[in-house]
Amino acid sequence: MIKCFNFDNDFNEFSANTYVVGEKSKVNEVIELFKTYKLQKRVMPQTIKLLNKYADIFDIEVFEELFMIASEDKIESKYRYLKTTFENLEKEGVKTLLDLEQSAKKFKDSKTITKKAKSNKLLNRVLEVEIPDKIYEELEEII
Repeated sequence: MIKCFNFDNDFNEFSANTYVVGEKSKVNEVIELFKTYKLQKRVMPQTIKLLNKYADIFDIEVFEELFMIASEDKIESKYRYLKTTFENLEKEGVKTLLDLEQSAKKFKDSKTITKKAKSNKLLNRVLEVEIPDKIYEELEEII
């Protein structure tokens, strides 16, 4: 612990400020983790503000997982990806790594259901198409 004394010009009054050195806050841990993944050439002010906002909401493991995903080359705008992901996870109530894994599984399952439903709709449309009588008669003659 370091104490700093600030004296007034008159040297009659002073105020003491206490700073804790060496203690890592969660925000600093998240920023250091962000720096280790080298997602940006330098950490921008808006990124620090974003990390400060969500540092108390999510666990460190969640940040690590998201930074790992964001470090892939296929994601062009790292900041935009992180911002939208943080917002979506906050809406879903995700706080831990387990919650994140369950959310990802739920998302994948919903995508496969949607694909199956689309293919079934297409198949039903094909089956619902009525064959005109003329073509049907020609098919009977051939058979």
